[in-house]
Amino acid sequence: MESPQLNVVELTVAIAILILLLLNLLLTYGVVRRLREHGTRLSKVEAGGNGGGADSLGPASPAPGTSVPSFEAAAVDGSVVSSATTSQGEKYMGFFSPTCAPCRERLPEFISFAQRRSPDDVVVIIQDGDGASEMAAAATGVARVIIDDGPGGQLIESFQVDRFPTLIALQDGVVTTNTSIMGGLPSELVR
Repeated sequence: MESPQLNVVELTVAIAILILLLLNLLLTYGVVRRLREHGTRLSKVEAGGNGGGADSLGPASPAPGTSVPSFEAAAVDGSVVSSATTSQGEKYMGFFSPTCAPCRERLPEFISFAQRRSPDDVVVIIQDGDGASEMAAAATGVARVIIDDGPGGQLIESFQVDRFPTLIALQDGVVTTNTSIMGGLPSELVR
């Protein structure tokens, strides 16, 4: 026959294990719930929209229907890019930052997109910083490339870009699309 002390020890261990299992279950539930919330937010961003609601990122700037602000900037090849050069026909602008991981992932896609167009129709604006010259070199020759001075650079402020990357389609100087992914541009443009 077992001693009563052993039963008390076994019962104490069993209760401790049960408490740990319940705590683990509660923490796992919290993590899964949080991942679902983030998955919902991410799918709204990837769809190119804000999805509405107080917890969304809000509408991207500049909003479709907005006219191109007045600007003039020198491209790395010495040419001048201005509101006048982007106000006729279809034009595309991509705003990238070297400190942004999605920018490094999406710049090659945008460059591939630009290769199917005239370099005069595509402008790549890169926020100045470590790695900006490498990004600029990758886009040179297929687009007009501008390195904008640091956070709050002239073009980033003029266009009120509030996230990176920002990909903008223009028609006759008016924003038609503003997205952060190539798939957010109209499908006939991405082909």
